[in-house]
Amino acid sequence: MIKKGDRVRFLNDTGGGVVTDTSNPKMAMVLIDDGFEVPVPVSELIPVSGQQHYQGGEDRQEVTGPDLTGDSGREEVPLAEAAPGENEPGEPAETPSERNILGGLVEKAATGDLEFWLINDSGFSVFYSLLKKDDLLWLNIKTGHIDPDTKIRICSFSREELNSFITLKLQALFYMKGIYEPVSPSQCETELDPADIYSRGSFAVNDFFDDDARIIPLISDPHEREVRKMKEQEVSRLASGRKEGPAEDRGPAKKRQPTADPLIEEVDLHIENLVDDPATLSGREALDIQMARFTTVLEGALRGRTKRVVFIHGIGQGKLKFEIRKALDRKYPRLRYQDASFREYGYGATMVIIRK
Repeated sequence: MIKKGDRVRFLNDTGGGVVTDTSNPKMAMVLIDDGFEVPVPVSELIPVSGQQHYQGGEDRQEVTGPDLTGDSGREEVPLAEAAPGENEPGEPAETPSERNILGGLVEKAATGDLEFWLINDSGFSVFYSLLKKDDLLWLNIKTGHIDPDTKIRICSFSREELNSFITLKLQALFYMKGIYEPVSPSQCETELDPADIYSRGSFAVNDFFDDDARIIPLISDPHEREVRKMKEQEVSRLASGRKEGPAEDRGPAKKRQPTADPLIEEVDLHIENLVDDPATLSGREALDIQMARFTTVLEGALRGRTKRVVFIHGIGQGKLKFEIRKALDRKYPRLRYQDASFREYGYGATMVIIRK
């Protein structure tokens, strides 16, 4: 039986602490060695006998057991010989300049299932919670701690599960020991799109795994900086009046003359018209560029005299069309939109009506 003051280890995670409150028979408050007090189900606590203490870092002992994902244990691997981000009390810490939490998908050769890993490619320690969307609510897949420059296996997804979109949410608290400049907690959502995951070149040589893997930016300052740069480039291109490049992949659409109506704008979002070398981009990077172009054009139309904007997204796998309409529903609920003229665009374009 767990009592107040007992030192415990966690069943489904590394580390442990001292029980500070057992007023709830099913949930205990545990003061962990990093100084945080966290709620933990009593069923997931293991009493520690003798004078054992949780040390953290490389000296800790892994405790494996069943978790919500059905995996039998937990695997954590250091990325490299890196500074652990820990300092003696009173010693200033050099705050890492960037957060960089990535997701990694690695295919199991025997079964074809995909292992999902969290990669902490930064100098921060991180408390994380990973959730999976379940209808309108969220299912907690895993909650725990990950050291700097470390990757950790979270769960596996079967091919059957990946036949539909899987939406994940990551919540993260970044910290260091000692004196440092704190950063705000962060969260993000990402979708595992089967068409994108299994596209050619999706799994590639990378810096984190011996096998080919799909690396997904989650909470990533370098990635956000690149996306911001792309948006700034789009704004500059609009300001300079650069014309659209030729469109070659528009489904059944026929070649047509540009519209003479100055209040109707046509924008081709095919990636080959937005960058010089699209073959070097991953599916996620290409989608980020296309959505940056969409947002920039739409915001410009809202401030100008444009009445309607036709966004040519093509047919393809439907991912870009889905993201455009999701953005319209969430961020621009007052705007009306519809399929553009079938005779001109087939099923490959969406028309946004700015004003009547």
